[in-house]
Parts: sequence; structure tokens; C-alpha cells
Amino acid sequence: MKMKTLITSLFPVLVIRFVTAIDLDPFPHVESSFEIYTIDKGNELNACMMHSDLVSSLQKNGFTKVVCPFGILLFATDEYPDNLLKYGANIIANMIDADNDGLPDNPDVKNALAHLGRYSEGYALVCGTSSSEERQEEHIKGLKYTFSCQTWKGESDNDSEKAIMFEEAFHMMNSGWADIYPDIFGFDSFEDSLICRETARLQCVRPGWWHPENTCPVGAPFSPGSSFVSSPLSPGAGDCTEPSCDCAEFYRQAMTLYMDWDDLPFWYSEYMPRTKNEFKAMASDELLAMMADPQYNQPQVALSGIYTSNVLPLDVPSSAHSSALTLIVVSISCLYTYFWIHINI
Repeated sequence: MKMKTLITSLFPVLVIRFVTAIDLDPFPHVESSFEIYTIDKGNELNACMMHSDLVSSLQKNGFTKVVCPFGILLFATDEYPDNLLKYGANIIANMIDADNDGLPDNPDVKNALAHLGRYSEGYALVCGTSSSEERQEEHIKGLKYTFSCQTWKGESDNDSEKAIMFEEAFHMMNSGWADIYPDIFGFDSFEDSLICRETARLQCVRPGWWHPENTCPVGAPFSPGSSFVSSPLSPGAGDCTEPSCDCAEFYRQAMTLYMDWDDLPFWYSEYMPRTKNEFKAMASDELLAMMADPQYNQPQVALSGIYTSNVLPLDVPSSAHSSALTLIVVSISCLYTYFWIHINI
């Protein structure tokens, strides 16, 4: 009887220990140098430094955790898989530090992407387990722009989740490149940057480019060299007519073809080729030369999604130091005024 009582009393404890010993994360284990923190804990760290308005808006809108590769922010809701969040961080690190030496290959691009406590500066990936969770990004304050991870569209298929995470991380990287090299990666018009001119050149051509939310003229797809379609197109089933959408989507597909990344289910326009050789035959010499130019640090091969290098301390931009210094000076001034008033009353 005593043995039965002992077993009965220990059973819940054993069950809890067994369950907690199992990694219940639906995404496979990811090797990563980056830790996931609560918003408050992350804000105490130099790499995850956040403006107070950003911290407040994150907490009000259900984002509870953060990971910060090279100071670039990824936020997630409580139930979002930690390993998938680390995969996103690693993918960004693979592009920021392709040679795995713990330093950003291009510090200017890193500084454009990182927030580092600067109001209305920096970008972020915002991850939730559903569209409704991610829509709360609309209420986040203090960043230049946010990108939703959208991995919930993968419906727990790990390869689909990886492909979607890369696509959104790449769009964010493209914005950082555009800030530093607007004549190459910018989205102001279809004439002002290399990737947008290439988008316009291949618009409604096969092999070439067409976003399915847009409408090509009657007769499309046209043969290479025979189309005089003007961009932007007219909206269709949706609206991806603006350069910030149309050029960005074209260049992401161009990049995964150029990288010869064929083991994940990336989506492609029905007008786009499907192999690296076919892409190189379609692309202009100018675009291919830029993609291969070390100056622009474009990915050259499929990314591993693994990052285990020791990231060296961040070189915080002077503007971040200035913001912190201003806050200190204002605080000291307020304290001085308070005591001066009370001493002289």
C-alpha cells in the first residue's frame, strides 16, 4: 500500500520531468551562436539595444522574445518555435558574415539594418504563429520598417518554413543594401536602380518576369527582345505593381537561381527559368557582374542556416551613442533643476 501511494505521488513529477526533457519545438534543432531573450532581458544587452517606444509597443502587441544577430532584430510571439527563430537569425548572419569571421562583411549595411536604440532606424523581422499575430507589427513604433516572417504559411512543413524565412530575410537585407547602394538595389522607380531596370527589361517576357498579382498586356508572355511593356503594370488579382514589391520579388527569385539553391521549395514566377544556367542566359551582363562583385557581398551559394562563429563586439554607430548621451544629459539637467528648486524654496 505504501509503495502504491509512493508511485502515485511521484507519477506527476516524473511526467513533468520527462516532458521538459523533450524538445517539443516543432522545428528541428538549429546550431546557433545567438541566444533568444525576453524583450526586457534583450534590451539590457548592447546588441539588442532598443528604444523605449519600441520596447513598449512590442510588449503591448504580444511580442515577447527577441534575437539579435549583429544587432539586427528578430521578434516573435510566445508560441513561435525558438529553433525557427534561430534559423532566421542564422540566415541573416550567413548573409552579413559570409566568411564566418565574426565580423560583418560590410559594416555600413549592418549599421543600416541594425536598430541599436536609434528611434525610427533599423529593420526587423516580426514572427508569429498566424497572420493575426503578425498583423500586430502594424502597431510597432520606433523602427524604420518591419517584415513579417510569414512562416505560418508553411503549415509546419520545415522546408517550406525555411524557404519562406529566407525570402523575408532576403527582402530585409535588400532594404539595407538599398540604403547604402540605392543606384544598385533601390526601389524609387523602375529606372533608377539596376535591379529595377532588370525587372522592367524582363517584364512579361518568357524567360523573364511576371508577378501573378499584376496584369500583363494582351499577348503575354512575349519573346525576349520583342516586348516594349512599360512598368509599372496594372494591378491584377492583387497589387505588386510598385517597385518596392515588383523589383524586390524579382531580385529574390534571381538570387536563389544565381545561388543554385534548389533543395528548398522557393516560389517562382511561371515566366522565370528554373536553373542557374538558364538564369545566367536570361540575365544581363550588368546584373551578373554586380552579383559576382565582392563589393556588394551578395550571396554566392546556398546558405547553410548554421552560424556558430563568435560574434565580436558591435561597433555601435555614433548616432546611437549620441542618443544615449542626450538622454543622460537631459536626465542630469532634470535632477539639477529639481534639487535647485527645492533648495531655494
